[in-house]
Amino acid sequence: MIPNGRPVSESGTRSSDDLASKANQLILRGDVEGALRLFKSHLTENPFDAKVVALVDSLLLAPDQGRGLIDFHKDLQKSAPDDWRLLVGLARAYSKIGKDSLAVVQLQKLLRTDSEHPEVWMDLTSCYKRLDKPELAMRALNSLIDIQPDYASAHVSRLRYLVEAGDVDEAAAASIFSLEARDLPPAVKDWLDKVNLFLEQGLKPPDDLLYKNVEGAPETQKQKPEATSPSLSEREKTQQLLSFTTSVTILVKGGLSFSRIFGLLAAQQNGRINTALPSLEKAVMREGEPLSKALARHPEIFSDQYIAMIEMGESTNLSRCLDRLCEQLRADYLKDDPGDDARPALVLACRNLVDVLEAGGSEAKALAWASRACVDDTVRRALQELEKQVRAGSRLAECKFPAIFTPLFAGLIAAHDAVGTMPNAFKDLAKLLGQ
Repeated sequence: MIPNGRPVSESGTRSSDDLASKANQLILRGDVEGALRLFKSHLTENPFDAKVVALVDSLLLAPDQGRGLIDFHKDLQKSAPDDWRLLVGLARAYSKIGKDSLAVVQLQKLLRTDSEHPEVWMDLTSCYKRLDKPELAMRALNSLIDIQPDYASAHVSRLRYLVEAGDVDEAAAASIFSLEARDLPPAVKDWLDKVNLFLEQGLKPPDDLLYKNVEGAPETQKQKPEATSPSLSEREKTQQLLSFTTSVTILVKGGLSFSRIFGLLAAQQNGRINTALPSLEKAVMREGEPLSKALARHPEIFSDQYIAMIEMGESTNLSRCLDRLCEQLRADYLKDDPGDDARPALVLACRNLVDVLEAGGSEAKALAWASRACVDDTVRRALQELEKQVRAGSRLAECKFPAIFTPLFAGLIAAHDAVGTMPNAFKDLAKLLGQ
């Protein structure tokens, strides 16, 4: 029996987090093949796990123009040839390397034997759009709506596609048809009604309405209460955004591709921003959207000012604009800082670590010298704990950092380690601490 596609459960999310941690440790030790074996085993059971798929992409998409990515998914599909989801994974891999025509072949092969899966029709539509075959794209959407009349994504995509094509009259007719569907979610019905008001007047709906996130996948709805929880203070939200932006800045400056960047970000624990990463990756990597437009779909996380800076950077100098964003967020983060008596000692320790590491000293030696020179007992104990982990065989990037290093540091060290600039992680931490 062909498995049904289901959203990854909460327990599945936890297991993918654990898997990402284990795989990253293997990668840091140079055992990329071992990490890929872990990913392959997991994806056999959970082919649509967005976090693990992004990690595989980050490892295989760039080095050989995606040949390794295709081979990976071919082997995966051969391991369970009756699982339709693995064939979809292979098709998506072809799309990621710019071979949508080959993706179409895989998707059509699947539809000839089983036409009930909406994911297949939606992927086929996206392929046809990128191949500049509007009639075939529209036919795929209409076929999906015929099969599943209440599939919200198909109604939303069809209406957007018609508006983008400039066919306002046809879009108006489609919006009326969609409003007659019985079981569309109330949010989608409300969106259709608002878009229809413009179309009936022969007007193109404004982009902020047309591209509003209204589909509300079940797993997203479950995550929203956590993302908007009143227990998350404004300072904590700023901290998460600062950590995310700092990591992106480091990785962009390091010359990494966005496929690699999204893979690394997915492995970090960054609260509510992690819930948006799959859709950001999809919009940028699969649909070819600018990063600013992808971010604009998440106004609950990224402000208009934030998006404006990214948009300006895309037209001028992205690294420079990201630096300015980091400066602004750092100022906001420190504005209401309650202060910490240990901070000056930690800043001094970070600077000492930088000096030894830049002089070519080992991580263990740098930590030993920094702890001996430290006058604060709390900071000294934290440094000694790190030294103990390093001497036991862990690299700094693999260590469990004591709480005194702040939540910001985990993202810093992972990003700098990825681009080979580890000493700068301690420079950035000293800067983030306001010194």
